[in-house]
Amino acid sequence: GLIGNKKISIYSAALNHASLIDGIRLARGQGSVDLHIFDHHHLEALDDILRNDSAPHKLIVIDGVFSMDGDLAPVQELLHLANQYDALLMIDDAHGFGVLGKHGYGILEDEEACSDRIIYIGTLGKAAGLNGAFVCAHEKIIAWLIQKARPYIYSTASSPALAFAVLHSISLMEGKKGQELRARLQQNIALWKKESTFTRWKRLESDTAIQPIMVGSNETALRLARALDQFGYWIPAIRPPTVPKGKARLRITLSAAHTKEQIQGLCNVLSELESSLPPS
Repeated sequence: GLIGNKKISIYSAALNHASLIDGIRLARGQGSVDLHIFDHHHLEALDDILRNDSAPHKLIVIDGVFSMDGDLAPVQELLHLANQYDALLMIDDAHGFGVLGKHGYGILEDEEACSDRIIYIGTLGKAAGLNGAFVCAHEKIIAWLIQKARPYIYSTASSPALAFAVLHSISLMEGKKGQELRARLQQNIALWKKESTFTRWKRLESDTAIQPIMVGSNETALRLARALDQFGYWIPAIRPPTVPKGKARLRITLSAAHTKEQIQGLCNVLSELESSLPPS
């Protein structure tokens, strides 16, 4: 809906969520779109592409929090590039809204970023505990989406009951209760990072609720997930094509509801499994 029949270049982070990739595919079917893939860890290449691109419209697309690695988008650096090369910056903050920032407003609050160039997308199905999603952007962009975004136009509107629940959820998120829950989540993340030490496997560095453990092979990931299930821990084994070949992992997602005993227990079980399971 945002693209229409315009000539545009889209710059998509290589590790973007599948929903963003599918949205780009839909856009390519509607207009004249050139797609460029970039590594969000190395923005020099993106700088070069933007500098040499003569497209009249440019859109940078990125996850706020990467769902498989747990790291954050370099928002300020991307916003600098967007300003420098007259581009829009679209951020899908599904895993940041509600948990990042003093009031839970997400990665933009956490990074103190604000610009008319930003298109901010959040979901209500994770931290907010409901369903649906929203877009925040300049009023002209919102007006354009209302008129042109077919998935929005031809879908059923949210119910009044859901709208009321969303308002209540956001009120909790902004207030003292939300601050307490975010503080507890950060304590749980810190505890996990302190207690989860491995010799054969690698815990990816992440300051978010998403805490992956790289175990290498698909077989190892599946065996670990099944073994953990026997101990009462449901942790999905993430394998290709969701992640690149050879980078299978356990994807641990922490929440404020987890107790210290549960986290410590998980660390103990993983330590035992690392010692007892033969390499595959």
